[in-house]
Amino acid sequence: MYQSEPMLDDLQTWGCLAHVRIRSESRQKKEKLEARTRLLLLLGYSKSTLGYQFIDLVTAPVVTARCGNLKFHEEFTTDGTYMTHLLENALFDGDHVPPETVPVARIKTSMETCLPARSDGIFRAEKPLEVILLVNDPAETVPCSRGTCN
Repeated sequence: MYQSEPMLDDLQTWGCLAHVRIRSESRQKKEKLEARTRLLLLLGYSKSTLGYQFIDLVTAPVVTARCGNLKFHEEFTTDGTYMTHLLENALFDGDHVPPETVPVARIKTSMETCLPARSDGIFRAEKPLEVILLVNDPAETVPCSRGTCN
């Protein structure tokens, strides 16, 4: 790890959706056209095993899965109200009736919140962004373990 760049390939957007493969012995119906993946929400990384921790968006148990058995959708998450109702039902015996399909929302990024959305799906600034040069700013050179970092 010393003097080498860390591998960041396994880092994913927290709170994103993922399709996780269901093992054949775990499937209730073993029919040919039955679903073989389940839509889950990424909670984080497992402390005990190599893998990711997810919450099931229908029944709410926490599941651990490895990288080869899943497909991330980092630009999407689920609706916050749906998650609140799901957790209330699972933890406090709530009486919320979940919808038949899981509501999906696009994850907001900093660029989407700064620029107005267009109907054609392309974000454009109304006026050109200004470039501001900072001269003699103490934030330009920051001391670090290797000397100075820019």
